[in-house]
Amino acid sequence: MLSRESLSCRKCRSSLRRRSVVNAISLCLFGKALKVKEFPNDSRKGVGISDDDRVSKRLGEALNYHNTFYHKEPLLDIQNIEVGQEETIDYIVCSEVLEHVVPPIEDALNGIFNLLKKD
Repeated sequence: MLSRESLSCRKCRSSLRRRSVVNAISLCLFGKALKVKEFPNDSRKGVGISDDDRVSKRLGEALNYHNTFYHKEPLLDIQNIEVGQEETIDYIVCSEVLEHVVPPIEDALNGIFNLLKKD
């Protein structure tokens, strides 16, 4: 049985979960399923929130994207967005994070919403 975290590709050593995240990003940004190496140049600014290291490294090489963390550099506290961070991000990758935030969850959701550009 295939689990979401087990390495299921011998070539790239990815898991079903990692490929699913990349597929969702590809569909949202480009409207079709692409491998990271097939991503076209894209200037939109993206931020990951505690993304898997393998995924974030590849996305950072292919896109205008950087990964952030709550507990280490580069820091991003989605429950307390700093002045000047509002409306600066085009897209956010947030997978398996929200269940770990301190309630109320609305603070984190509002923080994510406030980071995103209006368009």
